[in-house]
Amino acid sequence: MPLLETVTIEVGAAVAKSILKLWVKDSTLGEDISSSLIDLFKSRTSDALAQRRGQRQFETIGEKVGESLLPLFQSEGASLDEGDRTAVALAVAEAFNKSKLSSSLLAKYNLEPTELAKHVLEAVRKVRQHVSACR
Repeated sequence: MPLLETVTIEVGAAVAKSILKLWVKDSTLGEDISSSLIDLFKSRTSDALAQRRGQRQFETIGEKVGESLLPLFQSEGASLDEGDRTAVALAVAEAFNKSKLSSSLLAKYNLEPTELAKHVLEAVRKVRQHVSACR
């Protein structure tokens, strides 16, 4: 999968799921990383129309997040080839999928991106090792 697709689909979806978990104030929601947005909505409502609308809204959010992150992956990973940049993007998505983001965690780190990033990377040691191997 090319970098563009990986960042907009995988990373964006992982961030969108994290946003949804924060919004519904349930960090355990969808702990299975393979759970899709529709699975998360199914656990909250039986209204199929609301599930589909919610899924579409959060997919759009994920795509916008991914599109805004793409230049960062391209510039920061300029010394890496396309395959390594894609591997880093997949590792970032995995880190978001496996981390336990919550409003209390965000408050703890005072919304400081650097500290929050450290927490996300610490939450998934395997991802950190993978990113180091790509350098």
